[in-house]
Amino acid sequence: MTEKPVLIPKPNEIFFKETVINKSRFLAYCKNVDDVSQATDFLAQIKKKHYDATHNCYAYVVGDFVKFSDDGEPGGTAGKPILNAIQQKGFIDTIVVVTRYFGGVKLGAGGLVRAYGGAANDILAVVPTCKEERAVDISVKISYANFSAVTNILSVKALTVNNVFDTDVTVCATVKVEDLQQVLTAIRDAVNGQAVFSVGEEYNLRI
Repeated sequence: MTEKPVLIPKPNEIFFKETVINKSRFLAYCKNVDDVSQATDFLAQIKKKHYDATHNCYAYVVGDFVKFSDDGEPGGTAGKPILNAIQQKGFIDTIVVVTRYFGGVKLGAGGLVRAYGGAANDILAVVPTCKEERAVDISVKISYANFSAVTNILSVKALTVNNVFDTDVTVCATVKVEDLQQVLTAIRDAVNGQAVFSVGEEYNLRI
């Protein structure tokens, strides 16, 4: 089964959205983080900015590592709902911090879950994203006579294409792993097997 591409917030930007529920302010922040140290640094930045807040609850996913905190809210009512929002929407390398300024009206456990989860869902819904796909680089050495046929195939399936012209033509391309066998088969058929292929290692590519 092909894995669903994951989403990553647009790098180098901080995204913000505020919600008011029963007089409590919920300030949601979201940012791309490439490692745990970036996540902890961003969390410290928000806590410093909102040192007077009632709670600074958060969750982050960095690769396969996850962490979340209720920061004084009843257990399971804040950090976990934020984490669930991140995971259900398919985000990785992402931190969401929801800062609460208590407005005097208690929300109850269910209300808190909806408030924190809703704040996280709302910010993630408006964050510009890029996708991370499993990709692989290939090169195909062909004759000039077959150049057009190969580039027509790659124009549909390749993420990037670069051509090197010499005695023959070497077409270098990046394709999704899920499309690799289809692309190789199509090229072989188009050139009647008259091609030399090189296939690199799989890697994660942000697009």
